[in-house]
Amino acid sequence: VAAGYDYRQCGGEFVIMGDADGTVEIEGYPYSVEVVLDPDSDDRYVLMGSLSEDSLNVFQLDADNKPTLIQQLALGTGLNDIIDTGTGSVFVTSKYGAVLFHLKLEHGLFSLAGSVGLPVAASSTDYSRALAWSEKSSRLYIVYRSPDSILAVDLAADESEEIVASVIDIVPVGNKPTAVALVDYGTTSGEFPEEMLYVVSMDEDAVYALDGATLSVLEKIKLGRSPYAISHNPKRKEAYVLNFADEEQPISIIDLDPESASFHQVIGRD
Repeated sequence: VAAGYDYRQCGGEFVIMGDADGTVEIEGYPYSVEVVLDPDSDDRYVLMGSLSEDSLNVFQLDADNKPTLIQQLALGTGLNDIIDTGTGSVFVTSKYGAVLFHLKLEHGLFSLAGSVGLPVAASSTDYSRALAWSEKSSRLYIVYRSPDSILAVDLAADESEEIVASVIDIVPVGNKPTAVALVDYGTTSGEFPEEMLYVVSMDEDAVYALDGATLSVLEKIKLGRSPYAISHNPKRKEAYVLNFADEEQPISIIDLDPESASFHQVIGRD
C-alpha cells in the first residue's frame, strides 16, 4: 500500500488499482514504489524503481488514476525504497550502492538534487533497504546491511533553504534487517518515546522496537519465520508483518496500543 493505493508487480507489468485500473509495461524487475503529492499543486505522481534496470520511472496520474510515463531518471540498479517527505524532496535507497539519492520536485519534473555517501564497514554488495521518515525530527531512518544497522539521516536547510542530508548516527540492530515502520505515539507520559521505530530482523524471526530519538533498542518481539516487510495501521493501532517463509502463518499482527495489556505482543496470525 502506498499513500492509499494498492499495488502489485506482475512480471513486466506495474498495476495501479484506484478508482480505475491502469496498466503500464515495465522492463526489468520492478520493486520499489511511492505515490508523491506535489505540495504546490494537486498533481500526483508514482515513482517506481527497479532492481535490474538503471532508471527510476516517473508516472503522472490523471483524474481517473491512469498513469502516464513522463520521466526516467538514471540512478543505477537496485533501487530498493522510495519515500516522499511531503516537501518536494524525495529520497531513494540503493541495495547495490552505499548512497542515498535526493530528488527534488519542481514545476512538475523531478531532478537529482544530490546524493549522500553512506558508511561502509566492509566490502559488500548489499547496502540500503527500507526507509522511514519523521516529520517531527526531520530525520530519515535507513535499514542498512553494511553492517546490519539502522542509520539516522538529518535533513536540515542551509542558508539558501536547500535541504542538506547528513548521516548523524548508525546503530547495530538485528540480523539481516529488511524493513522499518515509524509510529508516532504523540505526547506521552515519559514511559516510552513519542516516536518508535520497528525494525524487521529476518534471520532472527523478530521485530526490534527502538526509541526514535536515541535509537536505543527497547524490546524484541518474536514473530513467524523469516519476517520481511512491515506496515502500520494507525487507526487500529496495529502493525502487520509479512513472514516470508511461513506458509501457515504468513502475517503476524502486533498490538501497538500502549494502553492495551497486550502491547507489543503478537495478537493474531493470518
